[in-house]
Amino acid sequence: MVQTSLSAAKQKTAEEEVYPLLEEPFETIDARCAHFDTCGGCQVQQLSYAQQLAFKRRAVLQAFAAEGLGVGEILADVAGMEEPWGYRNKSDFSVLPAGGVPRLGFTMAGARSIVEVEQCPISSPEINATLAAFREVLPDWGVLRRKLHSIIVRSSRLEGRAAVLYHTRLKDPVLFRQLSERLMERCPTVKGAAFVDRRMQVAVGETSLTERICGVDYTYSLGSFFQANPVQTETLVRTVLRLAEPTQADTAVDLFSGVGLFTLQLAKLVREVHAIEDTPGAVADARANAGRLGLSNCKFLRGQAAEQLEALDRFRTKVTLFVVDPPRSGCTEEALTRIARFAPGRLVYVSCNPVTLARDARALDRIGFRLTAVAPVDMFPQTTHVECAARFERR
Repeated sequence: MVQTSLSAAKQKTAEEEVYPLLEEPFETIDARCAHFDTCGGCQVQQLSYAQQLAFKRRAVLQAFAAEGLGVGEILADVAGMEEPWGYRNKSDFSVLPAGGVPRLGFTMAGARSIVEVEQCPISSPEINATLAAFREVLPDWGVLRRKLHSIIVRSSRLEGRAAVLYHTRLKDPVLFRQLSERLMERCPTVKGAAFVDRRMQVAVGETSLTERICGVDYTYSLGSFFQANPVQTETLVRTVLRLAEPTQADTAVDLFSGVGLFTLQLAKLVREVHAIEDTPGAVADARANAGRLGLSNCKFLRGQAAEQLEALDRFRTKVTLFVVDPPRSGCTEEALTRIARFAPGRLVYVSCNPVTLARDARALDRIGFRLTAVAPVDMFPQTTHVECAARFERR
């Protein structure tokens, strides 16, 4: 082993990760993946898993310190995985024609070139099996391989199946159906495929996937967001519920609710939950999931966060609990201000970006919310990404 600073070892991550990298020395090990030095997918395979978790906790501390917030006493250790490999249920492979043979792989770090890969050690077995089948099948389809931008493969741990989404400039459903049927012959775990030109069109088979999280089945379409690590998603859900402390007396709002990951869990524990989401397909998936579970205390609102919060406020809805899971950019100031108008007793903020979480924590402090706990979860081992759930209480 040798000691090195992480920022020196992987300079490329400084820009990708928003928060600055730490300079403390770490003992390095041999990366498992042969493409680690060139592929942009992983950044910290050269650290032992224990060191990765320690690094991520320090990164969260640093992000809050930059906002003048000391969270050392309320920051938990990062919740890690027993097996931090083969966890990803979604991989996006670029396609680059190279002579007569197409190259499939990931975009090279800091460049537009493609790193050709035969397998990805953080992707699920179903995804790697699909990738291997594509490498065999695609060379026979010259017109398609020149028109494909990328191939997204998503998989389900529950089903042991995968589905494929093609991004293309070619509008030829027959060709995509034929390619997909050939792929499914080579790889029986692939259950269906769709392609996107200006809209998503199913080429063949079934393109929805189902995952079971904390005893609840979530079915989602290929175009809907779902957490990429099903094992750690269960850890995240349990963490959010522990911090939220929901009761039958609560009326909750799940803001940026997606396909209902937190909505459906909360619905079993509270009087009523209002789910707010801007993506039409995700809202449709969430409604269908609630219907299959027979949950009648979920209300789904489609639209921008601030606008839908204003609508709830106009109806004088009494909200006692918020769960907020915004994109990496965090919440807008308008959305935070509208949350404050409801004066909920508890707010749990889920974030995939410690920098915007810390920024919004400072904003919430100014409008009457006290930060009482921060619980990081390692959703993406071998990378610098870290998810956090933070609890705020109304002063």
